[in-house]
Amino acid sequence: YVSADLTIEPGAVLQMASGTFIEVESEGSLHAQGSATYPILFTGVQWTRGYWDGLWYTASDDVKNVLDYVTVEYAGGWSSGDDYGNVIVRGGSRVLITNSTLRQSSAYGLHAYDNAILTGFANNLLTLNQMGAAQMDADLVGYLDEASTYSGNVDDIVNVTGGTIARDQTWPGIDAEYYVFATVAVTGAWVVSPGAWLVFNSGQYIWVTTGSLHAVGTTTAGITF
Repeated sequence: YVSADLTIEPGAVLQMASGTFIEVESEGSLHAQGSATYPILFTGVQWTRGYWDGLWYTASDDVKNVLDYVTVEYAGGWSSGDDYGNVIVRGGSRVLITNSTLRQSSAYGLHAYDNAILTGFANNLLTLNQMGAAQMDADLVGYLDEASTYSGNVDDIVNVTGGTIARDQTWPGIDAEYYVFATVAVTGAWVVSPGAWLVFNSGQYIWVTTGSLHAVGTTTAGITF
């Protein structure tokens, strides 16, 4: 449990025992900034999906929360309850994730919900995960970037759990499908980029109320609902 400012230095390797996790609480921050030459690794003692539970930012709205040139692997254990993923961001936590790899989870590479804030998200690799690249509330999907890789998972999806798109945002055309699991209401300005695929669970829909939906593809990169 991290309730102070914790810095992980470049080149550090953290091997996690079965069923363990790192939880960054409201009073704490976790700053893990490696480099291309000296990345930081969070891994399991055994290289088995779900061996440990993951890295959790649960209520830390702190700009010092950074994952840069970091690999998080073999987490996503089920003892985390409804939190499924190698990296979990929730409860209004704020994290910057760049140049990082989230792989070999028994669930998702990234799980972001409950007013999470991704201060930055760029040039990441979310691959080899059992349930998909990521699971996110609808209002958070716009944090993703087109340059990151979301493919190579057992299911190449970003699982969208529904809710309201209240922030003005753009969903990029990524190399995975957006699987919209529940109904989405739109009260902000929502742009869907060329190349995007949105696949819907049975009986669900998009409800544009006080917001707008702008979906303009091209002849070579159409948009599919």
